[in-house]
Amino acid sequence: MIARTTDPNESHFAAAALLTSGQLERLEAMAMDLIRQRPGLTASELEQAAGGIQLHKRLKALERKGLVHRGPSRRSEGSRMLAATWWVGAGCARQTEMF
Repeated sequence: MIARTTDPNESHFAAAALLTSGQLERLEAMAMDLIRQRPGLTASELEQAAGGIQLHKRLKALERKGLVHRGPSRRSEGSRMLAATWWVGAGCARQTEMF
């Protein structure tokens, strides 16, 4: 699911464009490649490594597909906010937080 039924029409148009253009698959592949190359980064750090391309929504989609999982939380390098780390493969229940 890319757009919720409660989202405005513009969101549905954007979702359709992502699907038909192949951009969705490219973004998911980019996220997977980054996580394989640099496991344990936060969403913010992955987006920074991708040159600012927003990947956080693709991470959630990949998680739903069982391709990645959230690991221990830690402080993100850029924002210093506590955030989940991302790892390839299906994970078990979310692990305890790391500080």
